Amino acid sequence: MKWIRKIIIGVLVILFPLARTNSQFSTQMLQDLPTQEVDSNYVNLEENILSLRTFLVLKSQSFKLRNNKYALRYTPNNRFGVGVGFAYYPILLDFAINLKVYKENASERLDIQGELLYKRSLFTLYFQDYTGFNITGDLISEAVFRPDIESLHFGFSYFRVLNASKMSFRSVFAGGAEQKKSVGSFALGGAVGFQWMRADSSIVPSSQQDLFNDYAMINEIMGFNVIVKGGYSHVFVLPDGFFVFASVYPGIGIFVQKITSHEIYFPSDYLNLNLDLQIAFGYNGSKMYSTLGFVTHHSDKSLDYSNHMSSRLGRVKLVFGFKL
Repeated sequence: MKWIRKIIIGVLVILFPLARTNSQFSTQMLQDLPTQEVDSNYVNLEENILSLRTFLVLKSQSFKLRNNKYALRYTPNNRFGVGVGFAYYPILLDFAINLKVYKENASERLDIQGELLYKRSLFTLYFQDYTGFNITGDLISEAVFRPDIESLHFGFSYFRVLNASKMSFRSVFAGGAEQKKSVGSFALGGAVGFQWMRADSSIVPSSQQDLFNDYAMINEIMGFNVIVKGGYSHVFVLPDGFFVFASVYPGIGIFVQKITSHEIYFPSDYLNLNLDLQIAFGYNGSKMYSTLGFVTHHSDKSLDYSNHMSSRLGRVKLVFGFKL
């Protein structure tokens, strides 16, 4: 599996030259390109505006292993980052460096996301590779750090925004447009993804192995999923340049897995449930803008034999942008 990771990382590093281990890199092609028709009653485009950005971010990839009675939670350390970026019609680029709060039990990470939002279409490419997780549980008095556990997520998604002419994502996340009126939009789409988790030995600590069956003594999971999604986003325009943004996108799909525990097996339950939530509070003025945003992606799947695994990709980001 190492050769697969090297190929994926190589492709992404070519696409995103600034990306490196223990860093985060994201780039967006924003919605309101010059060829897009917008409703001037709802959106006021601010063309040729360059803005410089600085931000704080909390981002993590965590997962949970559970049976009918007990659960174990796996969370990486060093989830905080600081960064700078710029936005210029129609490009937004951010680059962050992780803050290593925990130096003794440090998690290593490569975290990349790219987005293209053109007219009514939103394309997203993401890659997250985390190594080193804290394990906690109901019967664990002190967290156990496992530097050998690695979790990798790589995927692509597409959404069709149905009311893109009246609703500007650029006004929410890059400050390059003014949303004049509150408005919402439905979107339909889907995603494909690859997930891989491995460890040198069972991910269940020795002190907890009596609580789980042999099929939960997992040291590798490899899977591929296809998901259909649909949902709704809304911008609530408040007085004096303030706004609130919210979106919810549930999804359902199939997840084909190969699991290695005391034996290699393929779960017969392919159902994969997903939920994406996003909330943002912000201000967009003539000289500066600021956004506090929360994003979470939750996925749940059966491993058969009364075992389940859920995963969560989360991000909290505070941005301050200054228009030049």
